[in-house]
This record gives sequence, C-alpha cells and structure tokens, in this order.
Amino acid sequence: MTAPALPALAQSDPTAGRSHLLPHIADGAGWQSTLIVTNVSDEASDCELEVNGQLMLDRFEDAGGVTVAGSTATFQLQAPRGYRVWRTRNGPSTVGGYATLDCTTDVTAQIVFAWFGGQDRPVGMATTFSSPSGTEFQLPVLTPAGTVGFAIANDHGVPAYCDVVLEDPQQAVLAEVMDLQVMPNTNNAQLLSDLLTIPATFESGSATMSCDQPVAVIGLHFELGDSGILTFNTLPPAILSAGEAAETDDMYTVLDGLTVAPGQVSLGGFALTFCLPVTDTPLLARISHRVY
Repeated sequence: MTAPALPALAQSDPTAGRSHLLPHIADGAGWQSTLIVTNVSDEASDCELEVNGQLMLDRFEDAGGVTVAGSTATFQLQAPRGYRVWRTRNGPSTVGGYATLDCTTDVTAQIVFAWFGGQDRPVGMATTFSSPSGTEFQLPVLTPAGTVGFAIANDHGVPAYCDVVLEDPQQAVLAEVMDLQVMPNTNNAQLLSDLLTIPATFESGSATMSCDQPVAVIGLHFELGDSGILTFNTLPPAILSAGEAAETDDMYTVLDGLTVAPGQVSLGGFALTFCLPVTDTPLLARISHRVY
C-alpha cells in the first residue's frame, strides 16, 4: 500500500495581522524590551505604534526612520520582508506599559524581554507575541514558590475589574482576589504571590482571571534565588472566553434586489458599471453585502 503525496502549501504566519496589542513592555533597572515588526506582505506597510501606561517613547533608543510625536511613533516597512528592530534604553528605574500597533498591511509583532541582572550581557530572554483580547484566561502555576507573574492590559477608556482565582489540579479554590482594578489605558503587572496568599502546601495548579470587559493578558514565570531573578519566561494564557461576539444581524444586510441592464448591475441602490460578456452564468437570487 502506498500513500499519496500531499502537495506542500505555503502557510502565512498565524500571528500576522494589521493590528496588534502588545500587553507588556518593561524597561529599566536591568530590563530591556525589543520590539520586532516584520512585513509579511508584498506591499510596503505604514505603521503606527502607540504606547500607554508609565512607558514613554523616550525610553526607546534613537532609531532612523522612526518619527515620534508624543506617545505615537510612525515608521514604514519595505516589502517584501521589511522589518524594524527597536530597543528600549534599560534606564535606571523600572517602568512598564503596553502598546498598540496598526499597519496598512499584515505584519508580525513581538516583544523580546532581556534581563541583564547587573551583567553586561542578558542572563535571560523571553518572547511574547501580540495578544488577542478576552474576558477569561487561565495560566499554569507549576511551582510552589509563587514565581508566576502576569500583566493585564486594559485598552479601554473605563476601568476593568478582574477576579483572580488560584486552584489546585482538582479545581478546588485555594485563594482568590475579587475586583482587581486595571485603570483605563494602562496595564497592571505584578507577581501572583504579591496579590494573594499561596498556601504552603501548594504544589501546582492554575490561576484563572475573569474580567468584566475584554483585556489582554500575558503570564510571566520567574525562577527566583537569593540574589534575585535567576531565569524567566513568558506564559501565553489559555483564553477561556473571548467575550460577547458581535451580532451577525447587525453586520450583514440583505440587499433590496438585483437589477441587470446593458453594461450595468444595480444591487439595492449600489450601481456597478462595466463591460463584461456573460454567457450561461447563473446569478444568485439573493446577494448580501457587509456593512462596516
């Protein structure tokens, strides 16, 4: 028996898109963040980055081709495979925030965190990609040391309130904090052990976050020693709920009808004029259009 060979199809990066939300960027006191944006389109892309929270754009190193105005930076990516690498300065004090990125074509966006720990070279690095929004998230908590941290980014003009629940593998609630407030257009980053009391008998489990409006979340795992942070990594959460979906009845409208005349097709008030020979081609009785 022989199996047929399947054709190899090119796959685009599943993280690519025109809009991105980067839920946490840290700089200072040993932390340095690097933004990497890559154009995966065949056309040049114009991009706008907006930072929020304590983070300001003067925390980023000077870079050619980047125009800064207030909390917004603009730049262009060439096509194909144009990219931008932009680092923070690793200032004397630690600040954090989040950023939104909007481009005219599909791009990938990621933040690479580097921890120097008093050394000339990074002693730890971790990467996080842009995060989809949701209202309920779950993070693994795999050690009893309470070294799991998280950042919640609220990209809305009103406060978000989140419940954080620590559970064991049998989903028994061990500790919880209700109505953790994340102020408008900021992010809240902290260690789980600073937020709630982890029982001394805890060995492993999960932390679930439920918020009253869509937010973006990233988990941060630290291995701590007597002298501070030894290693760290990022923990993309499982999104348990994306929030309420948009009503499809509001997104689509059935057009009034289809009228065909020589050189012209009219669809519910929309007229399209063209010259195209059509022979023995069935036309749908009902055609819908998307309303934006």
